Amino acid sequence: MSVIKKRFLIILCLVFICSSFFLSSCKKAEEHSSYVLDAVYNDGVLNGKLRYKFVNHYNQPIDHVDFNLHANAYKENSTTKPVTDLNLAKAYPYGISYGYIKILDVEICQQKREFEIFGESDGFLKVSIPTVYDGESVVIDISFETTIPKSKLRLGENEHAVNLADFFPTVCYFSGNDFLHIPYSPIGDPYFSQISDYFVNLTVPSEFSVASCGKPTFTNVEDLNTTYSYELKSARDFAFVLSKNFKVFCQTVNGITVNYYSFTDEGENNLKTAIKALDFLTNTIGKYPYETLTIAESGFLYGGMEFSSLCLINENLGEKEKQLALMHEIAHQWWHGGVSNNQNLCAYIDEGLAEFSVFLMLESSSLPLAEEMILNAKQAYKSFFDLQSVLSGNANTVMERQLSTFKSEYEYVNLCYNKPLIMFYEYYQKFGKVKAVNSLKKLYLSNFGKEIYKDEIIKAFGHGDHFNSFIDGKVII
Repeated sequence: MSVIKKRFLIILCLVFICSSFFLSSCKKAEEHSSYVLDAVYNDGVLNGKLRYKFVNHYNQPIDHVDFNLHANAYKENSTTKPVTDLNLAKAYPYGISYGYIKILDVEICQQKREFEIFGESDGFLKVSIPTVYDGESVVIDISFETTIPKSKLRLGENEHAVNLADFFPTVCYFSGNDFLHIPYSPIGDPYFSQISDYFVNLTVPSEFSVASCGKPTFTNVEDLNTTYSYELKSARDFAFVLSKNFKVFCQTVNGITVNYYSFTDEGENNLKTAIKALDFLTNTIGKYPYETLTIAESGFLYGGMEFSSLCLINENLGEKEKQLALMHEIAHQWWHGGVSNNQNLCAYIDEGLAEFSVFLMLESSSLPLAEEMILNAKQAYKSFFDLQSVLSGNANTVMERQLSTFKSEYEYVNLCYNKPLIMFYEYYQKFGKVKAVNSLKKLYLSNFGKEIYKDEIIKAFGHGDHFNSFIDGKVII
């Protein structure tokens, strides 16, 4: 019996018991839908079995479940590429490489089910299910194989590590009467996910160390492989970073275990920065959403990337840039993890709130970095606005728009990072620090575990004219 099959059978027995008929897998709803994932990584390929328990709490009958197949954005001839042409060489320093996901089998209670792969670049999977009604659930088993490209992207093997995000099917966000099909994008974070629980086993060759989302629950060494087990409740996503060269620095603070995976001894100082950020944000905004916080350095095209309880940081950043990236990605544990939003339609929300949270952290220190941060944001935004006006006669400065409408990463950064930072900063200046921080706390507490839009921001902060003028592109900076 293969390692993956053996592990998968064990975890199925422990977590779910499935009877012989389809509808017997439907029962009263639990708090969250859940992922039970068993995966084996070896030599650039990841074989996996996913058991997804879909809980219907949408007040309508549902006869199918749609999943994102993000890994197919990495395949040859993909029309929804993971990186812009401008950054191809940086993303693939070892030469162009491709990745993809194959769906091998779909079952419900050991009986095969019809499924369809559809959308641009085969980006989605539709699974037919027996109709489930409000308050019922159904369990779907998916076998898959993911090939990992050699790249410095969310999914990719690089010089020092392996980034494992985008590698397994994830359920599409259910909104209104159906699942949303958000195409992958080379600009921004093309994600929108509801709260779920995760139970994950990853088997790797034993020379690898694993930085992971979630709380470790069990480790088993068998022959030349090691299986790591994790649990993560009330989360948005799940990812890993693997390396044979990690140095691990760890400290437990107020019941939260903070891990820093680095390739140098500087990881010890960066761990201190992470702990300070965790402490500040907890005291300023609200309770940290998880039991662990893990930061992993790796080869990565951008400054960093957030996942639930895991931050990926570009190993090649300078000291100052790494500290800022670290604070920004940790802030996303509140503004993405605890409170989320549609990152395809309104990326300015979580990015802007994370940037404003970094400003507050810097402002609390005696260093002039906070003023510098605002000045840099204003200068970059004004340069963007003036350049666009000169080149095209006008500039689209509307913030709430789909990722596909951004013409460049330069435009995206200015409208989803710099402009919302200025928006929150101007509020801070007009109405005072106390009101701004209290509004931030209110926004977090009132919407914890939920997804927000601009209406929730205005409800928490008030002064809708201020926010609408920025979001709708009417304010002049």
